[in-house]
Amino acid sequence: SVAGGEEKSLYATTQRTHACGELSVADVGKVVKLQGWASRVRDKGAVVFLLLRDRYGDVQATVTDQSTQELKEKAKEVRPECVVEVTGTVQKRDDGAINPNMKTGEVEVIV
Repeated sequence: SVAGGEEKSLYATTQRTHACGELSVADVGKVVKLQGWASRVRDKGAVVFLLLRDRYGDVQATVTDQSTQELKEKAKEVRPECVVEVTGTVQKRDDGAINPNMKTGEVEVIV
């Protein structure tokens, strides 16, 4: 099909900008696109936490009450082992939310 004047393959995929396990405080403020499996999904009502995993590690993606209604609804449908792609901004976690058991535990991706 043709979209925006460009030929798009039926099998075309978007490319991630980073692997899940490589994000750190050096990436704070960057807009990233991640692809991976949902290892864990925690729905806290106004906020949905997705623990995304790929072969390089894992990172928390957070859908907040500031996200669009459509995005919040889609996030609530995600189940463990679903393959997902998210785009968001890397943010440093609050001191009380840092997870020392994760390589990426100092940051999260706000979707």
